[in-house]
Amino acid sequence: MTEASPRPPRLAVWLVELFVPEEQASSVLGDLVEEFSDVAAKSSVADAQRWYWRQTLPTVVHLLGSGFRAAPWFMAGVVAGGIALVELGWWFMGWSVTQGFNYLNHSVFPHIQPRSRFEVFLTVFLVNSGLYLYRLTVSLLIGCIIALLSRRREMLATLAVSLVCVIPTLTRFLLFLRGNTEALRHWAPWAYFFGGLFALVAGGAVVRWHRLRSLRAARS
Repeated sequence: MTEASPRPPRLAVWLVELFVPEEQASSVLGDLVEEFSDVAAKSSVADAQRWYWRQTLPTVVHLLGSGFRAAPWFMAGVVAGGIALVELGWWFMGWSVTQGFNYLNHSVFPHIQPRSRFEVFLTVFLVNSGLYLYRLTVSLLIGCIIALLSRRREMLATLAVSLVCVIPTLTRFLLFLRGNTEALRHWAPWAYFFGGLFALVAGGAVVRWHRLRSLRAARS
């Protein structure tokens, strides 16, 4: 029996696949695999895997830059529309949360008679967890919409929108910290303000992964 040829790290390959255009996928991934095999033959599989990981980030950065240069005006329009969609989605989320709390305060909480401190704690915990989950879900859906409109540049579009949205998000976070610096010690404010930015990129990854699966199924 012949020994199976070494393979690059699956996670690193998957990251490159997320960002590489479909028309360049075969050449880019093929070149990386060829170099990986050469390093593995000359040194070891472990060294080859470390080499592949070192090439992953520069490759992704190069693909992002070339993708933006290939269609700068289109990407600028996608980013501008994505930012407007993010602001609209987060405004709707804030409005709906306010309306939901008003309903709970007037129609639900007055009729609840907790029998222990644990029940009070459980109610507050569920409400807060629901807020985080709601924000992440809305951001994920917005990321999916941006990715669907980006013409196979899903990751570039969602990552660009997320990076631009860092500025207003950071401003809101700093305003929140005024007089409340103890919040830095807890994970909840970080997750609430910045978790949505990661969810935007995750939405692009979901759409990209679905398209890759559809493309592979069509080829097979």
